[in-house]
Formats: sequence, C-alpha cells, structure tokens
Amino acid sequence: MRNAQIDENKVERQAEKRQMFHMGLFLHFTIYVVVNVIIWAVWLLIPNKGADFPALPVIITGAWAVVLIAHALIVSVSHTPRQAAYDEIKREVQQEKLEERKPD
Repeated sequence: MRNAQIDENKVERQAEKRQMFHMGLFLHFTIYVVVNVIIWAVWLLIPNKGADFPALPVIITGAWAVVLIAHALIVSVSHTPRQAAYDEIKREVQQEKLEERKPD
C-alpha cells in the first residue's frame, strides 16, 4: 500500500458524489423524455397550427437537448486524474479491510 495517510471518509464521499452525478444525469434524461413527449402530444392536438404558429416543440426539444448533452459531457469528463487516484485508494482500502477480516 502507498505511504500516505488515507482518509477513508473522504474517499467514500468522493465515490458517493460521483454516483450522485450519474443519478442526476439519469434523472435529467428521464425528465427530458417525459416532458418532451407531453409537449409534442399537446402540440399535435392543437388544431389549425397555421404558418404563423411556430414549431415551439422543435425549439424546446433542441435547446434542451444541447443542455442535456452538455450535462452528459460534464459528468463523463468529471473523472479527473485526482478522482482516479481516489478510486484507486478506495480499492486499496477495501482490499485491506477484506484481508483484515480473513481468518488466519
């Protein structure tokens, strides 16, 4: 194991934080799909959508898709070398705990 002081709580908080980022992205995507289905259904039910009636669902879906893609990129890039080091330390700590529990 490395010659470093390991703050197990900090390592666990980092792992939980990363998991929350992924759950946030999943929630964002789910809400995106549900809301866009509703918006498109309502828009399709509106009678007499003349040329002066803009395709609002296209604008909303497109703009929100850009934000969703940005969110996904932030989550995927957030695994920095520092985070990778924390993950490695966490694995080492877990391995050490397992070895301590083994009966001799």
